[in-house]
Amino acid sequence: MTETAGTVRFLNFRGKQYRTVLGADGLWRFDDGCIAGFNEDAASVDKIVRLGVGFFSVPEGLEVNVIAGPHDAKYTNPTWQRFHPRSEADNDLVKDTVAVLSSRIGRFGARELGEIFSGLAHGHGASYWEDPSTRGA
Repeated sequence: MTETAGTVRFLNFRGKQYRTVLGADGLWRFDDGCIAGFNEDAASVDKIVRLGVGFFSVPEGLEVNVIAGPHDAKYTNPTWQRFHPRSEADNDLVKDTVAVLSSRIGRFGARELGEIFSGLAHGHGASYWEDPSTRGA
């Protein structure tokens, strides 16, 4: 179904209803103007799921890149961002790093590496986080 600008949809979450409107630019927005989602195409800054963004990424094909999937999804999903702070996405990156790498490099080494990944993501990720109400958190 192709929807036109001005179409209204409601998102129900945790007992509340949030109004979204499709703009002429193809973006769904909450009433405060924050992007709620993309119309049919969830574009991403980096088309490859891997740790980092663009030039500042680890090489493709490394097994460690499996850790990046959930984190990338959180950084590119405006609806998720509406209900979760950026720090939660970055803290989850630490947990995912420990879960994936503990058996290879030990729990302590995996935690340290996760903290590095998380610190880099949090330090440089604000410009990729769409929702200003949860960007700094």
